[in-house]
Amino acid sequence: MSKSPRRSFIDSLVLEKQLRHVVKRIACLMLCGLALGSFGYGQIITSSIVGHVTDASGAVVPGATIVITNQGTSIAVQAVTDSAGTYAVTNLYAGVYDVQVKKEGFDVVRITRVNVLASQTVRQDVVLKVGSIQEAVTVSGEAPLVHTDSMNVAGEITTEQLSDLPVAIQSVDTFLTLATGGQGGGNPQIGGSMYWGGTNFNVNGLATNDATNGRGLPGYGTGLVALPAIASMQEVKIDVNSMSAEYRMATAVSMVTKQGTNRLHGTAYEYNENAKLAANTLTLNAAGKPRAPFNRNQFGANLGGPIWKNKAFFFFNFSGFRQRQYSTVQLNFPTTAMRGGDFSALCSTFNGGICAAGAGTQLYNPLTGAAFPNNQIPDGLITSQSKKLITYLPALTAVSQGLPNGAPNYVGLVSSARDFNDYDLRLDYQLSTKDALTGYYNHNRGFPWFQPLGSTPPNYGNGSDFGYKTVVYHV
Repeated sequence: MSKSPRRSFIDSLVLEKQLRHVVKRIACLMLCGLALGSFGYGQIITSSIVGHVTDASGAVVPGATIVITNQGTSIAVQAVTDSAGTYAVTNLYAGVYDVQVKKEGFDVVRITRVNVLASQTVRQDVVLKVGSIQEAVTVSGEAPLVHTDSMNVAGEITTEQLSDLPVAIQSVDTFLTLATGGQGGGNPQIGGSMYWGGTNFNVNGLATNDATNGRGLPGYGTGLVALPAIASMQEVKIDVNSMSAEYRMATAVSMVTKQGTNRLHGTAYEYNENAKLAANTLTLNAAGKPRAPFNRNQFGANLGGPIWKNKAFFFFNFSGFRQRQYSTVQLNFPTTAMRGGDFSALCSTFNGGICAAGAGTQLYNPLTGAAFPNNQIPDGLITSQSKKLITYLPALTAVSQGLPNGAPNYVGLVSSARDFNDYDLRLDYQLSTKDALTGYYNHNRGFPWFQPLGSTPPNYGNGSDFGYKTVVYHV
């Protein structure tokens, strides 16, 4: 039996109320945990809107009221122009804002959709027109062609670019080439900076670097996937040159995560790449082997919204990564005869069991100094350790004498399994018109994480557990 519309509406209200109750409890626990944990210090990610208010003749207008409103959270901040007609509203989070300017005797001016990025000073000058009747003039904000309030050279990657541009791996390093002088990779040499330790990576102002290798937190062999997921980011800013003293390296990559708004919203996503749509490699084709299996799944979901409307907000993101990849190796191993002690292939001609001069290499008994007849080592002289290690050598895939520096007699695939789960939570609480509290938590663990070393077979010599674990939190 189907439910009545009224019954369904009541059920939805109850479900929404329960969800908000659960989120509030989680938020309280997170705030307590973050407060008891540690306070993070780093780069400033808040921004400012500044401007100059004049009338139509160019005369300054002191005492004009400025109201800056965040479109997503409806949090408003006020300011008043000084005797020179200037104003400055600081400590604004990245987002889209409306600017309203009013003064008695003038028309009210509303400027909508002023886009403010992290650590940015946005200039919004306003010209007021005299009005006998109170009227409102609404215009849309436009990005200035030249920023006159800061001297640094920087590039911004917006939310739309992060969500819409196609990339193979959902990692921030795949976007760095979009900035002026930018390069990709775990150690990007942005604007001519050094390979080791040239770039400072930070999330919400807190440094997230691999200090040992002078780069952002890595997922070995798979870019910077140990950093927060792309789906959780609101923007990425790349400072290339002429930065302020708060940055400790030549260049900086600043990532700002999304924050909740007054609207409950969420997304789910899945990206897949597999071998069925790829061609075989030249090496495998030459060896008569099929293309190597490959499958990469990147998936996740996020949810953001209000805990307390116009006051407190949350944003949570989960991202998963599952990759099964195979690398091709070509190696030269001892033949089956050599594994049994028969090294006669090392010499082309024997005279009375001794290798003829210039015909190859003669082997000798290390205990007696006598030559091994026909380069054949008796089974009793092969140590048990050697016999055990020989069992780990793979079977040959090609006919070969197994001579040093000879042609490869083994072509194989080394499987590397790589998985991780990433959790991001951001909480924002507006204490007053001048004070705000932000808490952020990120947990990312790579396991299993197999790292092939390139010149070894599948069953030994590789990094079987190159996994990592990153935890970032601050208030």
